[in-house]
Amino acid sequence: MKSYFIVVDDDPSVAPLISKVTGVEVISFPETQKLLGGSKQYNPKALFLDVYLANNQLGTEFVSEIRTRWSYIPIIVMTSKPSDSILKAALQNGADDFIAKPINAEELRSRLSSRLELRNQLSSSNILEFGDLTLDHKRKLLCSSKKETFLTPQLCLAFENLMVNQGMVVSKDSFVNHIWSGKKVTNKAIEKKIYEMRQLLVEVESKVELNTVYGKGYQLIHRVSEAPKILIVDDNEVNCELVAAMLKKFDVKSEVASDGRQAVELVKEKGFEFVLMDCLMPVMDGFEATSKIKKHTGGSTKVFGMLGDKDDLTKQKCVDAGMDHLFEKPISLEDITQVVNICSPNSGVDKRIEAEFDCSIFKTLDHDYLKELTEVSDDNPAEFIYGLFELFTNTSKSAVDSLDHTAAHESTQRLAHKLRGMAENIGARSLAAACERLEDLAEEHNADELKAQIDILTSEYEVVMADINQVKLSKAS
Repeated sequence: MKSYFIVVDDDPSVAPLISKVTGVEVISFPETQKLLGGSKQYNPKALFLDVYLANNQLGTEFVSEIRTRWSYIPIIVMTSKPSDSILKAALQNGADDFIAKPINAEELRSRLSSRLELRNQLSSSNILEFGDLTLDHKRKLLCSSKKETFLTPQLCLAFENLMVNQGMVVSKDSFVNHIWSGKKVTNKAIEKKIYEMRQLLVEVESKVELNTVYGKGYQLIHRVSEAPKILIVDDNEVNCELVAAMLKKFDVKSEVASDGRQAVELVKEKGFEFVLMDCLMPVMDGFEATSKIKKHTGGSTKVFGMLGDKDDLTKQKCVDAGMDHLFEKPISLEDITQVVNICSPNSGVDKRIEAEFDCSIFKTLDHDYLKELTEVSDDNPAEFIYGLFELFTNTSKSAVDSLDHTAAHESTQRLAHKLRGMAENIGARSLAAACERLEDLAEEHNADELKAQIDILTSEYEVVMADINQVKLSKAS
């Protein structure tokens, strides 16, 4: 059983942030009623509760009830407006700690780590659990669901340090201090201890693995025997190609659906557990598709929303539909790393390459973004990027041409949205901005400025295509 935290906050950006900072999966709720109504099915390792929720609710009023449901987990309240009276009420009602917004990563890790350790001591002075692994500190006994083995005092402390933190990364300094009480030890001694711990996990046939996070520290993770297959749902072929390539970098296979209805059918047919879902698509949008998928699978399928529109209304629609995590387009390698960490914690996210590709040859494209794209392909970065350009060329022209012949504002808005996604995926920032402006005008039904903006967009498109074609000619010669 995977470890996870619960976040109660009507701001959908908070849960992904906590997940990213801690490296632990998060289940989010916009309000307390939805959580408390189904609390029996959840067993979180910690709970984060916002003080000021939607509909003028105070999160502090529900702390007592939450504490009765989960006696020994840390409850941490969050607020952007710290008040002595509110924080005092929260602590008196059973909260363990608070953290101020905007959330500071180091403060969050520090407070959470100390509270997890304290609550684990309260729940049982001798027993710690993580996945199928149990540590009996008093008897110095390490058990899985299959086998058990006795530990030396130092190895017992080592496992205790990692299991208390429930899958979070433990810094090297913290690990050393916990085992050797601040004494200076060599890297060789630390490596030997890590090796011994891994051998013991193999010996007891546990599904838990000890992972080294280079430059950061150590963590326990749940072993996945085979990387999952992820369904990518988007009518933008360039985005599908880019996301699929990023997933492939981590040896994660994917399949593509071009609209929501097709996605629902594929989930029913092939049982996908993870879906990367665009929001605005023809036939069936991502909101309706997510709701149907969640209903069919009983909520077990994880849906990662890909947002072209970054407004609060769209984010709320994603949350209401049941999306578990939200990412803004264009999707980055860092975003995909987080997706892979959630889907398959040990699928090789530390893999990196040094790619040689001269991004400065492009006059109209974002050089930093193109440089990031070179990290996506392990084989030939230049060939991969030129392949994206070819796909952009083949799919964007018909959309641009259609803008000259459409009078319907909805069609114009849809085409502009599609083009914006394509432009962002190749780093054409000026073209993407022109598309976004056209989207806004179409939504406002501003006929006077609409035609002029189409001309601006078309001009930007021609400049981008001239840049791409010029580089293609230089490459060919």
